[in-house]
Formats: sequence, structure tokens, C-alpha cells
Amino acid sequence: MSMKRRVAVGALVAATAAVLGGAGAGYAATADDGSVIRTKTPRTADDITNLDVVHQQIRNYYEDPDRGYWVGPHSNYTKEVAGVVADASRYLAAHKSDRGKKAIVLDVDDTLLSQYNFLSVWNWYHDPAIFEEYAKNNGFDHIPAMVDLVNKAKSQGYAIFYVSERTASLEQPTLANLTQPAAWGDPTFPEPTALSNGEDGLFTKPDGDEGTSSKFKATTRKHIESLGYDIVANIGDQESDLKGGYANRTFKLPNPMYLVQ
Repeated sequence: MSMKRRVAVGALVAATAAVLGGAGAGYAATADDGSVIRTKTPRTADDITNLDVVHQQIRNYYEDPDRGYWVGPHSNYTKEVAGVVADASRYLAAHKSDRGKKAIVLDVDDTLLSQYNFLSVWNWYHDPAIFEEYAKNNGFDHIPAMVDLVNKAKSQGYAIFYVSERTASLEQPTLANLTQPAAWGDPTFPEPTALSNGEDGLFTKPDGDEGTSSKFKATTRKHIESLGYDIVANIGDQESDLKGGYANRTFKLPNPMYLVQ
């Protein structure tokens, strides 16, 4: 699974400020990763929220103030995730007895594993080498409400598939991060459902694949359905995790930190 391609927070700030009140001609900003954010050009600096202010707003949204750089159990982020999880849980419970092989598909980064600690420590500067070090050393926290949801879905008979844009070279470390407890004993996600064709149920993006995340994930869901599964729910934190069909219903978790095309 290649790590999610980032759009600089500064570009997000400009986009948000322009949409909320900035005037100007239409403008397509291209980030270093080649993704495009459609927005408007601010006419003055006052049309743009200060970057340091945005960073602090993100921290206020995610953090426990007594435990800096970590997601707080009573933070507004945690509360918002809980609302999405409750909705998804009700939906899955209502459809567990339908005929056929039922499955759920889940993104990994900021759907199951939180990158908040990694990104906030580095002030939202995304260094691929540091990310890889985190990924290879069980470095990302599990999102507790999602651990509960996925384990409950498995107990209800759902097949569990993880689909991530991380590169294939990170597949085994990612699987370990999901299914093995960290030193502090976090609960873990279940092993993904192995398929009859030998695939292990954790789908990563092939090394060298330069296509969009949206296309890769939709194609993967189509492949899963071709093996006889009915994807009841598809859950992710990006619109690109959810676009392209091949799922009965989608659920989006909050993520104000970056965009993936």
C-alpha cells in the first residue's frame, strides 16, 4: 500500500478560506504529488486562515490537552468518529442475516490506524522515510471505536477486507500493526479474511502503480465482489476511499489533515 499522497495543509487552508468567503477567479492548485484541489485565488492575505492557527485548531480537535500529540479519548474527533461508528454498527447489524457472503471493506490510514501523532509531532510535514519507519515499527495507534466495530462485524459473520494505498513493500508491517498489540497493550483488529485464490485479505497498491487511490480501491472492491462477496459497507476517511461503487453503503470518518485523490 503506498502511503497516502499528501496535499500540503497550506493548500487546504487556502482552499477552505476561499470557499468560505474569498473571492477570485477559479483556480486549480496542483500539489507536489500531482493531485488537484479546485478552489479560488484569495485576493488578500486576510482571505487565508493563518497556517499556525489551522495547526492549533487541528490539535484542539484531536488532542487530550493533558496528553499532547495524542488523540484524546474525549476529543471532538473521537466523538465524531463514535457517531459514524454507531451509524455503521446499526447498519451492519440490520444486514448481517441477508443471503450470500457478506463483507466489509476498510481503508487503513486514519480509518483503522491514526496518523495524528506522526503528523502533529512533525507539524504536518510529511517525510516518506519517517512514515516508513513508523509503519515498519508498529508505530501507528489503533482507533479504538473502529477496533470494536470491526471485531463486532467479524463476530456477526462478515468477511473483513483491508484496502490501502500503502505500497506492497509495507504490507507485512501494516498487517502486524493492525493485528498485534503495541507495547501498551492496545486491543487489535482481526486478521483479514483469506481468499480462496490465496490472497490474504489485505490489499496493497502494487509498487510502481501511479494511478489514483480512487481507481485502485474501486478496482479492488470489484475484484472482491467477483469472488462472490457482497460488500455491505465500505468505510474510509477520504472521498477517494469511497468513490467508484461496488459497495451497498459507504461511511466516511472525519479527517481534516490531508486529502487523497
